[in-house]
Amino acid sequence: MKILHTADWHIGKKLKGIPRIQEFTEVLQEIVRIAATENVDCIIVAGDIFDTYTPSADAVELFNKTIIQIRKNDIELVLIAGNHDSPKMLQANSPILKELGVHIIANINAFEELDHNIIRINKNNEKLHIAAIPWVNESTITRVSANRMNQTEQQAGALYSELLSGIYHDLTEALDDDAIKILSSHVLINEAKIREANKQEDISERRISLDKVAYGIQSSQLPKQLNYVALGHIHQPQEIIHDCPVHYAGSILQLSFAEAEQEKYVNIIDCSTTTLAKIKKIPLKSGKRLKEIKGQYNEVIEIAKQHIDKFIKITITDEQPPKDYRTIIEKKLPNVIDIRVENTKIKEIKSRNKISKQLSDTQLYEEYLNERTQSTNKKKKEKIELFRQLLAEAIQDEAN
Repeated sequence: MKILHTADWHIGKKLKGIPRIQEFTEVLQEIVRIAATENVDCIIVAGDIFDTYTPSADAVELFNKTIIQIRKNDIELVLIAGNHDSPKMLQANSPILKELGVHIIANINAFEELDHNIIRINKNNEKLHIAAIPWVNESTITRVSANRMNQTEQQAGALYSELLSGIYHDLTEALDDDAIKILSSHVLINEAKIREANKQEDISERRISLDKVAYGIQSSQLPKQLNYVALGHIHQPQEIIHDCPVHYAGSILQLSFAEAEQEKYVNIIDCSTTTLAKIKKIPLKSGKRLKEIKGQYNEVIEIAKQHIDKFIKITITDEQPPKDYRTIIEKKLPNVIDIRVENTKIKEIKSRNKISKQLSDTQLYEEYLNERTQSTNKKKKEKIELFRQLLAEAIQDEAN
């Protein structure tokens, strides 16, 4: 049986406010063509079908057209919810999707009756069983742990991993021995490679962490008796080392500059109950590429001119950039959609901002008075005391 694994469609996502619905149309059509050419039996979309809980009309229309095309080709389609998807919206559309023959898993039914998270497909005299687990929000811990309020974040992170691992193993054990066994989930595997975003960057995958504790699961906690594990959530396509094949398909377009110049793929898995899975990565060619350029003003302008077919982010490192540099760049190079300056002065400001975040509200106000006013020490003390009183009153009002 042949399976196409894809994930993280994020239909409707914009880049710096620029609509990309045409690019999504082209890449989804490409995936439909690949599925037909490869003669696949089933497509698994491992979460984040849409980019928001309330997708636009254009995004929903494109989604509907895509699933109709897939089903017209007599290809089974499995959809699971990701952290960007609305489980309620997907569940509301579930009856219509089931009429079209689409298998959709939007939730895990409060961890009690997990059988509905097993999809059973019979085709070509073979059985395909898929254990499908959508995104499990970290807040779920509060519903399953009576002592959540007394736990450290490290304990909560460990509980999250244990909870998911238990679900995965319970579902895997329920799959028939004479079936092709697939586990599909939208989840963070802690060993996955992620390009960490800085605070100004737009990135869609979430490394959920509190006090540097990742809410994910170790690869060693995954079941082993499987033909393939089809994952979503991490946008960089990659294999996770395990006793059975474990893969993130990655996103279908370069969705942010954190993904600039990443190649995008779909995975074709050829497997049976008696042979090891054969995995083929097929590159996706549709959509605009993204590029980051950093350096002196004149240098980055010349490089940008060679990439007019891409969306570009420019970071200028000149200590004194040319006057009106932003207006000039936007006029000359309309495909440059993100312009930054990173020099000694900017680095000093960032450093001060970082320190400021460690100060109390009163300390920040005192810093403001020292830098922006010429008040006497007596006046400053009076203003600070008044600020403290007003802040205390505001906090008390909020509490009431």
